[in-house]
Amino acid sequence: MALFDDHWLHYYVARIDACLNDPGVSDTEFRRWIREVHEDLRHYANTTDPVDNTLQAEAAEWGQATQQWIFHDGPEPDTP
Repeated sequence: MALFDDHWLHYYVARIDACLNDPGVSDTEFRRWIREVHEDLRHYANTTDPVDNTLQAEAAEWGQATQQWIFHDGPEPDTP
């Protein structure tokens, strides 16, 4: 995969939008498809910009906070 630039960001956003906006996609299909996108992004992250345990822990914490915010179980993750 080439350098992750705006092109790739727009590519993944378009893929996610297409899946979210397709009423024919079941929850099971959506989860499978998101796993595929996740694998692509993980591959990129591991091959072009490996991270240490500290960064992984911070990313996991931010991801959990984001999920809580999405489901209205916590504050917005960007608030200090």
